[in-house]
Amino acid sequence: MKSSGRHAAAAALIALSGVVAAQAPAPPELRWGLQNTFSYSEGVRPRDGDAASRAKGPRTLRAFEFKEKDAKVREPMLKCFQRHDQLWDEFRKRSPQPGQEAFEAFKRERDPFCDQFARQLAPSLYFDFNAPGGEPYVLQAIEVRTLGFSEYKGGGFARQEAWYDIVLPHKPGTRRYPVDKRLSFTGTGRCELRLWSDNQYPAMGWLAPMGEYTIDIRFIFSAGGREVSVATGPFKVDV
Repeated sequence: MKSSGRHAAAAALIALSGVVAAQAPAPPELRWGLQNTFSYSEGVRPRDGDAASRAKGPRTLRAFEFKEKDAKVREPMLKCFQRHDQLWDEFRKRSPQPGQEAFEAFKRERDPFCDQFARQLAPSLYFDFNAPGGEPYVLQAIEVRTLGFSEYKGGGFARQEAWYDIVLPHKPGTRRYPVDKRLSFTGTGRCELRLWSDNQYPAMGWLAPMGEYTIDIRFIFSAGGREVSVATGPFKVDV
């Protein structure tokens, strides 16, 4: 009797575990793409790595390319680079030990157009989530895995201003970004990320020369008391 009682209790526990597992929230479906079409276009590029590594996955990746040859982008960008150099020289004469935050505040005051234009140029992506059931999903963190980085000849601006402004690490590895303004939705929700580079050169006034990043972005949610996540998979972007 004791043995059969134990078997019955174990069976009931297994059945209960099955019910709990069945009720665990599923990761939300993810659709994503290019938000900033003014200075970027979408295409594909070859996947990096040797033949053996490429054989394990797709040969090409989604890629978001900077419109460097577009006159509407290039001409004001070059003028802003010249203006940056002028302001950097002026600022160093005023400040023997120039700091990044002080210089950026100086630039915003003296050259508001280029400050705003830098934001307009930055790559921006949208992410649409569709969650099954009626469970609320709350974004807890964003993880960016840098798989590769190759610097171009040229330059760009870099600044982080809000939780959706992600400064990408140019060295391989994973960085987790906790969010203060937590996206919360039931059913559908949208997040937009603006990407910047941490490959900055202090001697050049903290300019970040543009390069090709290969990254994978993962969104981590809490739902029903559990952690669920969804990822983009690897892609390339000029930043």
